[in-house]
Amino acid sequence: MAFEVKGTLKKLFDQQDFPSGFYKRDFVVTTMEQYPQDIKFSALKEKSEQLGQCAEGDVVNVKFDLRAVSTTANTTWT
Repeated sequence: MAFEVKGTLKKLFDQQDFPSGFYKRDFVVTTMEQYPQDIKFSALKEKSEQLGQCAEGDVVNVKFDLRAVSTTANTTWT
């Protein structure tokens, strides 16, 4: 299930390249709600190239999926 948020591009970080060939680019979007929130996203691989067309201050729509990871060895997911 995909989610979407509309907001202003607050911060666009430089692309990070890793020895394995993987690369990503982080960015922060300020939501357009009654109580605005700053949300940090990571664009992975080919998706990060789309950010080259954007500049800080642009209004953007971000479509994303949520991914959860267990943070302790004793946590079990049911």
